[in-house]
Amino acid sequence: MIFEIIAGLLGSVGQDDSLNTKKIDKHIEELRKYNWFNELYDDEKYHGLDKQLSKQSLSY
Repeated sequence: MIFEIIAGLLGSVGQDDSLNTKKIDKHIEELRKYNWFNELYDDEKYHGLDKQLSKQSLSY
């Protein structure tokens, strides 16, 4: 489920291969209201996952 959420956040990746970090930060701020998200967000094993998903979405 977390993968789908992050992929959805990164779905707005522009054609210039850059991330809309303001939009992503806004979504993360909203998700931080949920304990389940904080547990995943603070878990170091998920750090860097956004970069992996971004590379995958750019390859489509």
